[in-house]
Amino acid sequence: MGQNYTVIKQFVINIGLLDDAKIQKALLEQAKTKERLSIIFVRLGYISNHNVGKTLIGQIGIIPSIITTTDIEEKAIDLFPKQLVVPHRIIPLRQVDDKLMLGTDDPLNFLASDNLLINLLQALV
Repeated sequence: MGQNYTVIKQFVINIGLLDDAKIQKALLEQAKTKERLSIIFVRLGYISNHNVGKTLIGQIGIIPSIITTTDIEEKAIDLFPKQLVVPHRIIPLRQVDDKLMLGTDDPLNFLASDNLLINLLQALV
């Protein structure tokens, strides 16, 4: 997730969609409201369409795929705190070595990785 975060963040900055200050402000807002970042970006007037992440996936280098229940490993579900699935729109798919592969329907949601990491650490304590 860290690599995706860096790639997506740098991409949206490079194309002028967002800058670091706007991303940081949105992350602070997300910490308070628990809303998806794409919704916060629209509400703050940074982007005009909350589906912009889906529009950019090809340019970002993310390959979209349809996830079925057979793609989800039971072990991965057990490793990911269930209370984080809905608010972050993330689903654990599988464990690969020491990494947990996650899926989302909102690619810009990976910009929330810092907040997700904090929530994960709190959930594990």
